[in-house]
Amino acid sequence: MSSSGLAHCFGQVIRGFKTAWWYVCELLGANAYQHYLDRFTLDHHNGEDGHQPMSEKEFWRRRIDEAPVEGGCC
Repeated sequence: MSSSGLAHCFGQVIRGFKTAWWYVCELLGANAYQHYLDRFTLDHHNGEDGHQPMSEKEFWRRRIDEAPVEGGCC
């Protein structure tokens, strides 16, 4: 295999890992804050209307506090 063919193969593998990593982060909600910021920028023109986005800590605290409580032992 030539070095350019090997580089192409390696690029394909890396792209596959990046895609898989993105999918896992989306599935687990790890990208939720970034999605919130993206939406906030669209809705509030990046704070030009006087609104400021929540900090990442505030965002996660609110998200956890507002999550529905399901079952559990207590």
